[in-house]
Amino acid sequence: MPRQAGSRLSSQTLGVMSDIQLTIAAATVEIGLAVLVLLVVFFVKPFRHRAIVVLGAITPAIAVMIQVAYSQFIDPTSGSMVAAGWVMGFAAYAVIFVGGALMSLIPRPTNLYGRYLLGLASAPMSVGLLVLIA
Repeated sequence: MPRQAGSRLSSQTLGVMSDIQLTIAAATVEIGLAVLVLLVVFFVKPFRHRAIVVLGAITPAIAVMIQVAYSQFIDPTSGSMVAAGWVMGFAAYAVIFVGGALMSLIPRPTNLYGRYLLGLASAPMSVGLLVLIA
């Protein structure tokens, strides 16, 4: 569609996401991946030993999400930065998720509790690598 003289380019014209769309997308991916990992852990036995490591890795992020949602539910504040937290935390969440997925390739320990702890230990290492790289 040709641009008319004097018309301004809008975010719709450029295909740029608005803040609310970006927040919804980040929240959907973060919650969706957590639910997917939980479903795999509980219902897909062949992949349980790998998914439990990823679950251990994203547990700290899930705990933060629950705490923030609970505090916002108990004492809602208008204009708070809760919605921005989804977008700002997305890179760290993605790095933690990928770090857990990579750690799940390690064959030992074979015990599910040990593998969960392996994933839990991988979260700070993944964030530390993100800080070193960025």
